Amino acid sequence: MWRTYGYQTYPASIAAVNLVKVMLEGASNKLLDKDNCCDIVVYFNRPIVLSTLKFTEMFNLYSWSYKLLKHFKNNLQLRNSEYWEIQIQKLPRKIFVMKKVSQVLLLQKAWYVVHIFGRDLVSATNNGVLPNSFMGRC
Repeated sequence: MWRTYGYQTYPASIAAVNLVKVMLEGASNKLLDKDNCCDIVVYFNRPIVLSTLKFTEMFNLYSWSYKLLKHFKNNLQLRNSEYWEIQIQKLPRKIFVMKKVSQVLLLQKAWYVVHIFGRDLVSATNNGVLPNSFMGRC
């Protein structure tokens, strides 16, 4: 019945409503004085490459953090194409604006780890025969 009404994608993959926390300049300056940052400050200090994106478009595609994700640390050639480093005047630490890592990529990495782990188990067992249970493998 749900398919006839067109609800087969429930829950929606993209949120119908995006929460935008708007702050006045004084409130954002208080946050910066406490060495913290907010989305609106990151948006106004975004890299030039992202200047055509609206607020919701930017935060649907990109996220920000004080620390660089391990995925990007291992791929330094992605700098200025998939992640950027910005410095805000009142903030002593750097902010990294990063492209959101897709769930498909994370699943591929998980499959790779399981595949390698499974191959190591085969070489570690007697005559290449795996135990029947998970606990037997540990």
